[in-house]
Amino acid sequence: MNNITDPKAFEETFTQIMTGIQDLFKLAAERKPRWDDPCFFQLPDGFERGDEFLQTVLDMIRCNFDPNSLGTVLLNGNIGHILEVVPQNPFRLAYASVVMENRMELPEVWEREIAPRLKEPKGAPGARPQYFIVATTGPEGYGLELINDVSTFFIDHFPDDVTLGGNLGFCLDPVLGNRVRISVWCIHP
Repeated sequence: MNNITDPKAFEETFTQIMTGIQDLFKLAAERKPRWDDPCFFQLPDGFERGDEFLQTVLDMIRCNFDPNSLGTVLLNGNIGHILEVVPQNPFRLAYASVVMENRMELPEVWEREIAPRLKEPKGAPGARPQYFIVATTGPEGYGLELINDVSTFFIDHFPDDVTLGGNLGFCLDPVLGNRVRISVWCIHP
C-alpha cells in the first residue's frame, strides 16, 4: 500500500521543511559563510561549532516529535514554550550539545564544557536568559530517574530560569546506549 497519496503535497511540505531549516541556519549564523549562496551542507560553516548547532536543532525537533515522550507538560511536544519567549528585538541564541558517559557527570560537564559555550553577551545587563534543555539517552537510562537527575540539577542550578514544565525535554535515542546527550538553547535577550 502506498502511504503517500498526494505526491505534490509531499514534495511541497518537504521543501517547506528543508527551506525552513535552511532559513534557521541563516538567521542564527554567528558569521558569514565562506560561500555567497551556500548549499545545505555548507550552512554549518556560519557557526563556530556547526555540527553542534545542527545537533541542537535536531534535538529540539526530536523533543517535539519523539513518540516515547515521558510527559506532556515538558518541552516535549510543546514547541510553544520556546516560541513564547522569543524576544521582539534582536537576540543571541547560544547553543551547546555534549555527550556524556552517564548522567551523573552532568555537573562536571556543565561547568567544563557547556556553560562556557552559553556565556552571556556584553551589553545585556539585567536581561534574563531563557534556557531550553533536551536530555537524550538510550533505553537503558530512559525513565523517571533521568527526569529526576536532570531536572534536579537544572532547577537547583537555575532556580529562577528553569522549570520542569517548560524548559526541559527528554528523548530516547537507542544509539546512545547508556550515554546521555545534553543539548541546550539559551536565548539571551
